[in-house]
Amino acid sequence: MLVAAKLQCPTIRSALVDRPLMIRKLNEGLHAKLTILVAPAGYGKTTALAQWAKQIGLPAAWISLDKKDNDSFRFWNHVTESIGRLHPNVKHAMHPILSEYASSSADTVIAALLEGLGSVTGELSILLDDYHVIESPVVHEMLTEFLSYLPDHVHLFIAARTELPIPVKRLQTRGQVYKIIVQDFCFQQEEGIAFFRDCMCIPMSREDVSLLLGQTEGWISGLQLAGLSLKENGVNPDFIREFNGNQRDIADYLLEEVFQHLTDKTRHFLLHTSFLSRMNSSLCEAVMGHTHAQAQLEWLERHQLFIVPLDEERGWYRYHHLFADFLRLRFRELDKQQWMQAHAKAADWFEANGFAEEAVDCLIEGGHYADAVKLIEKLLPALMKTQWTVLYGWFVVIPDDYISANPMIENFYMAILMIIGQWDLAEMRAKRAELRLQQGDVAEQESDHRLAAGNLHLLQAMMALYRKDIARSSDYFDKFDRHLPEGSFFQQLNGNSVQGTQLGDMLAYMNELRPAEHYLKLWVNRWENKRNYPFVGHFAASYSELMYEWNRLEEAERYARSVLDREDVQPFAQIVVKASLIASRVLHAKGDNQAAIELLERAKSRIATPDYQLFVRRIDGRLACQLFQYDSGQLAAQWLQTCGLAYNDVIPQTKFAEYYLLAEVLGKLGQLSEAMHVLERLYQMAITADCLRDKIRVLVLKGLLLNKLGSQEVALMELERALYLCESEKYCRSFIDHGKPMAELLLDYIQRRQSGFIRPSDNTVSLLYVKKLLQAMNASLPDLPPLPPLLTTQETRIIGLIEKGLSNKEIAEQLQTAITTVHSHIRNIYRKLESSSRLQALQRAKDLNLL
Repeated sequence: MLVAAKLQCPTIRSALVDRPLMIRKLNEGLHAKLTILVAPAGYGKTTALAQWAKQIGLPAAWISLDKKDNDSFRFWNHVTESIGRLHPNVKHAMHPILSEYASSSADTVIAALLEGLGSVTGELSILLDDYHVIESPVVHEMLTEFLSYLPDHVHLFIAARTELPIPVKRLQTRGQVYKIIVQDFCFQQEEGIAFFRDCMCIPMSREDVSLLLGQTEGWISGLQLAGLSLKENGVNPDFIREFNGNQRDIADYLLEEVFQHLTDKTRHFLLHTSFLSRMNSSLCEAVMGHTHAQAQLEWLERHQLFIVPLDEERGWYRYHHLFADFLRLRFRELDKQQWMQAHAKAADWFEANGFAEEAVDCLIEGGHYADAVKLIEKLLPALMKTQWTVLYGWFVVIPDDYISANPMIENFYMAILMIIGQWDLAEMRAKRAELRLQQGDVAEQESDHRLAAGNLHLLQAMMALYRKDIARSSDYFDKFDRHLPEGSFFQQLNGNSVQGTQLGDMLAYMNELRPAEHYLKLWVNRWENKRNYPFVGHFAASYSELMYEWNRLEEAERYARSVLDREDVQPFAQIVVKASLIASRVLHAKGDNQAAIELLERAKSRIATPDYQLFVRRIDGRLACQLFQYDSGQLAAQWLQTCGLAYNDVIPQTKFAEYYLLAEVLGKLGQLSEAMHVLERLYQMAITADCLRDKIRVLVLKGLLLNKLGSQEVALMELERALYLCESEKYCRSFIDHGKPMAELLLDYIQRRQSGFIRPSDNTVSLLYVKKLLQAMNASLPDLPPLPPLLTTQETRIIGLIEKGLSNKEIAEQLQTAITTVHSHIRNIYRKLESSSRLQALQRAKDLNLL
């Protein structure tokens, strides 16, 4: 019922002043996407909007916002609920997204709601009241996205005390924004006369009304407060002439004046219910401890004491914000003990009536922090799935001693800080928590302590990975595994989301690939035989990705397949899609395009997540790039039209992969300047994040595009920078996958190096490394010009004889040379092929098409 009260257009008294000019201004909003009503408190924004909504005779979805709507889930859930009252199909379509909100990206939520609104026939207005209480950047960003693609038949009206903190210039240039400002709300002469005559029932001369309008500058609440005082004290010309000052002073003076003339019983009721954002008789009676609250609420409404009915049945009410602020301040200053008791009683009522989150809010506001923490602990599993931002809002206002005293709450707090990118704060809390655990008694370690310590070490392992300290990460994983060998809820937090955690893209945090290989292989071996342990999928998929980069295709495919064959990873789209993309790239590299396509199509059918469309967008984009040469770019052009990304977008740090894919598609379609514009910003992001792999990917693609643009010298400089960064870590597929254009650029680089046109520099790379890359590319690009040989003629003969199984002595006899010479050639072969045994050398020779 609390939610219902938020979504009910406030009831308007019949004795309101008729304002035809205001109604006409609001009607203009039906020709725009966005109408903004902006004026300070007390100017009648809510009344005007509600009066208009009642009169237009068109569907209007109303949402009364409050501070709790800074949680993006609550905000969009309330918007959906309100629209759903008029169009149930929209609510039905949004249900799976909202029920898994923590696993849904902002793009998914907005796209789903826009799709639902697109199916609505006829005009629809969405009315957001009191938007000034919204301070969340996430909500602002999502609303901006929502506005950008709002269907023409849907109109958004926003009432606020301050200018909107969202960019609307683009809409304004298209004539899609209409604005109603403070001057439009001010009462004019005739409206003022009608107000005092019909609403306040006070006989006043035109001169007195004109003077009072001038003193208040037409401020409606000031006029109402003045009217209440005049009712009590009579129309006094001296009072009217002396009535001046700023609005805050007027409000404080008149509220005090009105309040003092009320009975003790009424003042007591007002004070003790002042902190309730919405109230009904049952809640008021629980707080007050006596009955007849409904009669009191109705009396307040009849006497126009700044109370607003929220439904036609007069079941729910709220105080006018100015009045509520005044009352709350007085109540808290008057009796701190009663303030706390009233909040405790309200919290009991909320919890008993199924409003647990409101109960927590009351306990926190009333200073009952220990009770709030106990109740939050009960709510943790449900809220982490949908409303972790609500938890964060509570955690930041509860004194730290109460948080740190509860290890479970502390761990959840750290997990949320990691999700929102507050890594420094998360690490600081983790250090303190670890110290407290070390000081705990041993008996406690056998029960709750084991769970708390295990989860803490898991979070610390992820923090260390984010800092690119994989040795420390491995140490913490070892501690975690010893405490909780069965695993933890935290391991799959956000695992079904496109954004997820850093585990979705582990190689972004590993600039040194040899230690990364050891780290990933260690934990794959440690966990791969555990049942119902999907967490290992992140590590196996990342290991597969590393093997693919090194062009060890058989290993890459084996590990990717091992992930896809596990039953326990199927619910986690992030793991399934990653492994599928790698396996598909392996098949494509082997020339089996049909199998690559079929594998990704199967992956689409296995995804069950609110972020389905975003995962599919990623898959389709990769397919478009892989198949570009086979379908003349048709898939790429189609993807570009439907992906929802643009080259001039602001790029969030979390969407590097999506925008790199955009740059790749733009480049393939010949939109080179747009692609370069994206890449320039991606490179800065990669530098900021200190991500070697991403820097390499951008430099490689920039080199190719610059070459297409005819800037060959600059292209080779970018290529050399990429090669220099890659050589020590043995990157391979980052070049090979770009096919013939890259091979030609590499050949040009070698020729210019050998001819002296490119002189040695700080970025100089060994030609042997470049030759290895070209040799690896030769298998799939048979029409390349002759490649510079990687092995000498004699070394090529020897590796061929090794393949036939001949010993060193037999090779020496067949080649009629000394065995020491054979040994020397084999050492060179091992060095060039980066191998340490005959078996490894043969495998590398096959990968490089040398046999």
